[in-house]
Amino acid sequence: MSTAYLEYRSPVVIFSSPGLVFPVEDFKSKEDQLRYAAKMIFGALLYKQSIDNNTITPDRMGKAALDMSQYNKVLGTNRNPGKAKDVLVYHPNSRHFVVAYKNYFYKVPAFGDDGRVIDPVEILRQLKFIVEVTSGLNGQPIGILTSEHRDTWGTVYEAFRKDKQNQSSMKVIEEALFLVSIDRPNRPLKSPKGSVNVPGIEDLAKSEIHTVAALQMIHGNRTNSGNRWFDKTIQFIVGSEGECGLTYEHSPAEGPPIANLMDFILNNLNNYEPLLQKVKESTQLSDPVKLPFNVTEKFSENITSASNNLGK
Repeated sequence: MSTAYLEYRSPVVIFSSPGLVFPVEDFKSKEDQLRYAAKMIFGALLYKQSIDNNTITPDRMGKAALDMSQYNKVLGTNRNPGKAKDVLVYHPNSRHFVVAYKNYFYKVPAFGDDGRVIDPVEILRQLKFIVEVTSGLNGQPIGILTSEHRDTWGTVYEAFRKDKQNQSSMKVIEEALFLVSIDRPNRPLKSPKGSVNVPGIEDLAKSEIHTVAALQMIHGNRTNSGNRWFDKTIQFIVGSEGECGLTYEHSPAEGPPIANLMDFILNNLNNYEPLLQKVKESTQLSDPVKLPFNVTEKFSENITSASNNLGK
């Protein structure tokens, strides 16, 4: 693992982190997008609960049960950058997830005081809160720093963490069970040149929409590349035009745990729809907490450089 991943210094984006595309949805509104995200999150949390309770079906090769330890490291793990070698840090007792929207990051509780997974109605309320408080705002694309060459990101990471506010906010992201990116509309596939008319996503054929979705899962398709934290093992993505799926940092686990997580979520999405119809009772859960960052002129230059490098 060290040689193949943690000591490999090329960016995780494209070079080692796969993207998985879910069936493209037909969202008619922001409400549809958030409802889908709420169901996706709920499914992921139930799967986490199954892992913790050892109730997931063991993988087998013939009649022989296989080692399931990778499943325990799928949710709650982060790849921390270094200058010559990265470090995997697992947080088994994590109780929150992080939502990225318009390049802002919010901490959201995953469980209530009774230890139960928060229900889809509450998750939806939290997501709507985030959308409302960011209306008219656009954050700096800090997350794009995680797409850099690992030595470059390791150097910036060390400097960025010297600020206690940045260190605290990054700690929340790193310790989260997973990250959920609620994305905005994509730009066209190619930038216009001169008088050439380049179609927007609403004009693309279905095959091209699937291509856009794949690009969005792998690297954010430029528009949403800063609305990511590529060091997180699991990063769910819900696009505004129905492009949904995930990208995952490959070093903690091979494909089967990720594929089984994905199948569990997709196979149960429709089962969670009735739960969104429930009348919301009063909640004792706190609102999502915005993670603030102090971005100096130097770090702004680092962000611009990372953006340029990803676009090459």
